[in-house]
Amino acid sequence: MSLCRTISFCLLMIFASASTTHSPTPTPAPIALTCFPLPLADGSTANAIILPIPDGAAYLIYTTNDGKIGIYQILPVTSIAPTPDPAPTPSRPQTLIIVTEIDPAKLNDPVKNYLDAKGITLQTFTIMMVEERNPPANSLKWIGRTAGRPYPYAFIIDKNETILWKGQLPQTAKDTIAIFDNLLSQPMQPTTCPTNLCPIPFAN
Repeated sequence: MSLCRTISFCLLMIFASASTTHSPTPTPAPIALTCFPLPLADGSTANAIILPIPDGAAYLIYTTNDGKIGIYQILPVTSIAPTPDPAPTPSRPQTLIIVTEIDPAKLNDPVKNYLDAKGITLQTFTIMMVEERNPPANSLKWIGRTAGRPYPYAFIIDKNETILWKGQLPQTAKDTIAIFDNLLSQPMQPTTCPTNLCPIPFAN
């Protein structure tokens, strides 16, 4: 028996049972079903069918080559909804900005090597730059944010200059690197189910 015929047979049994044991109204029998190949995330292909049900909804039912069966509920489209924006992804640290009083902050080799390996830029500004006739570009904005803060004060920003972390620069290389490790290890936003195609529980 082919996979598609197996699915159809199982559906007939399931819906026949549902109509006699769980619902006072008869469940309509599935109409003629057309089997089609369904690409899966692992690169394999499953055999699938669309089973229409009342109220304009339907079930997408598929079976894999190893015999597993999956069901997705397809909800009817009641209106034309705008295309949702893609899910945001965690920002990646791109620049470490250090503001010091007079002398540039001295980073030890482990931190410098770490930043180089991760492709993270280092910028160091001193508060004395406020008095310069031609201070470095972008320096006054970051120096101004450190008023009343303990020096050396640091900012970690992404490519859009969004501040991902700020605070007094740690005294040890280990603690500085730990801040970056934590930011770089943030998990991706979980993929949410599309609004019109959501899984429903089903026992394999």
